[in-house]
Amino acid sequence: MKAPFCAKVRLIAGICTVVMVVSVAAGVGVHELLAQEEPAAPAAAGEVKVRKDHPRIWVTPEKLAELKARAAANTPEWQELKQVVDRYLDPKSALPEGDYAFVANFGLVYLVTGDVKYSDRSIQVMKENAVRIADDRVTPTRCDIHTGSRGIVFTAVGYDWNYGRLTPQDRAFFVEKMNGWTDIALKKGWLGFPAHNYYYDFLISEALVGLATAHENDKAPDYLADARRRFETTTLPLLASYGKGGYWGEGLYYGSCLKYVLEYAEALKTATGEDLNDRLSYFDEQVEVFKHATLPDFSGVYPSGDWTGSWGGDNARPWLVLIQNHLKDPQKKEHVEWWLQKMIPKVRHSYAMWTDFLEHDPEQKATAYVDGMLTDYLAEGAGLLFARSDRTTEAVWVSFQAGDKVTDHQHRDQNSFSIYHKGWQAREPGSWWSWTSFHNTITIDGKNQVEGNRTRNPDARLVRYEPGPDYTYALGEASQAYLLEDGTRLLDKFEREFVFLKPRHVVVFDRIQAANPNSAKNWHLQSASPFDINANRATTTTGGGRLFLTGLLPQGSRMTQEQRTVEAKPVANWTLTVQSTAVQSSELFLTVLEATDAAAQAPAAAERIDTTEGKAVGVRVGDRLVFFGKAGEIDGSISYTLNGAGRCRHLVIDLKPGREYKVRDNAKPLGTFAASKHGTLVFEVKLGGTHALEIAPVE
Repeated sequence: MKAPFCAKVRLIAGICTVVMVVSVAAGVGVHELLAQEEPAAPAAAGEVKVRKDHPRIWVTPEKLAELKARAAANTPEWQELKQVVDRYLDPKSALPEGDYAFVANFGLVYLVTGDVKYSDRSIQVMKENAVRIADDRVTPTRCDIHTGSRGIVFTAVGYDWNYGRLTPQDRAFFVEKMNGWTDIALKKGWLGFPAHNYYYDFLISEALVGLATAHENDKAPDYLADARRRFETTTLPLLASYGKGGYWGEGLYYGSCLKYVLEYAEALKTATGEDLNDRLSYFDEQVEVFKHATLPDFSGVYPSGDWTGSWGGDNARPWLVLIQNHLKDPQKKEHVEWWLQKMIPKVRHSYAMWTDFLEHDPEQKATAYVDGMLTDYLAEGAGLLFARSDRTTEAVWVSFQAGDKVTDHQHRDQNSFSIYHKGWQAREPGSWWSWTSFHNTITIDGKNQVEGNRTRNPDARLVRYEPGPDYTYALGEASQAYLLEDGTRLLDKFEREFVFLKPRHVVVFDRIQAANPNSAKNWHLQSASPFDINANRATTTTGGGRLFLTGLLPQGSRMTQEQRTVEAKPVANWTLTVQSTAVQSSELFLTVLEATDAAAQAPAAAERIDTTEGKAVGVRVGDRLVFFGKAGEIDGSISYTLNGAGRCRHLVIDLKPGREYKVRDNAKPLGTFAASKHGTLVFEVKLGGTHALEIAPVE
């Protein structure tokens, strides 16, 4: 057995932190990463060479000269920062929420002006924080993220930025405190789980303690080595696998924990000269996620994960500014600036004012990106896709999720979708409502998808994804998400085929195989407004949009709605439930959704089309027709009858990938077509009367 890494270097206060390691190049997947408990010993590395002068965290002599020039020019960021620190300069004034960060507010103004009154106030806040952290938050049994890790971070920053103003006694006091807090934090179990926001909070805090106190703290080299080890063996591999495509499952609030990776890289660069930027391509992809996750009318972003109602507050703007600084492509920088001006034009919280003045370039040019962006995007690692009908503010926008529940604040929402058009028509509720029944997916016997998934097989996987010229198709399989912690298996199969027929129709086809034929199989749809239910149809109106739903399968199903409650209080969320009434293990759900303007009175007619052989079922809506295999891949030929006039564009799904098929219309050859690599076939039929059609594989 290989010796643990921390046995090969000086022990960190006797602690050997358990960490997981993954080698993406060797083909180790996300769940192998999350299951491993012993790190492979990394190659020997030289001691981190930290420069001896202060300040060195995020500030260099060149950077400080730049900041002084901005202050002399009285930029808006400087004015706002200066107003805030002057407002709370009185030592007796009570600081607002986020008071830990005021160490940086006061400290940065001191660095720029040289006025010691700002340094004195910064040091005072550091000392007050030290008492509170010791009393309340960092103990052997408790370590709170906000007052623990953030407190450590800003003590380290204050130590560095106020270094020349600290007495020898002050320095000894703060070094002892930071060492004690860091040693306690390193004992926490979640430091061995890199898909947790706490992991990154304490990655940056440990690193900053090492950088701030280097050359005078015996533990600093070990802290720096441990932070680097975690960066190399867990952070980078997880971003390259689960994070491929730029999305983080905790959503755009808790997912902002990844800004600490950028803070770590920037601090290492300013303190040591080492540049990790080329190894952080994940953040280039994250720019694309922000573009595509932003709703067409710029009213918000895709609200996945916990606390997404606060996504645009203290976290989002500093996060995007850090990403902007990371980018090398000037055009992408301009796109980020345009997004910031549209969505979060200024810092919203007084405690974060220092970030904009330190990091944001007030002369950064902004360029709109919408006209040139793609209408489809896939974050491959998370199995999350976004698509929109066009690039206008009135577009129909959709999402579909089929991937792992890996991260801590991620919701139990596999094989779920959402629809936005002038308001949320099929909503993703966000907030703390992580339960499956609050999402647009299914529940079995009223049970949610599994809560935790750190060491099991994948919850779900995106089997197919195909962005076509006028459609987006995806297939997700999520039965593993219904394997409960006690080993009870609710589903043997949950395949959901999701088809966005642009510009306004969504067709959802579900193949479900329950472990127990008596299980209640419930299909859910969420809205911020009540539903009007009429037999197998439902309508809901939110904002300037309206959603029509037509349930075509299962036959004889029951449709109901419920206004949801959280902690016994009604909330603005109505859940529509379609329940199968058949007692059987297998069930098919076929549902058509149409997103329209609120003034629309009726949907386009949705007609179910059955094939003669019973192998496939389809839906015809307007001039479009989609077929699905009832059992999965369609074996052999299918035939069916269509009536009417005009053109009918076909999308046949679940054919054998790459195989050629002959299409006959009233026994006459219409053409030979090859199925795509995802088993789809597209062709068009000109109708006039009754048409007997056949799709047969070429033998």
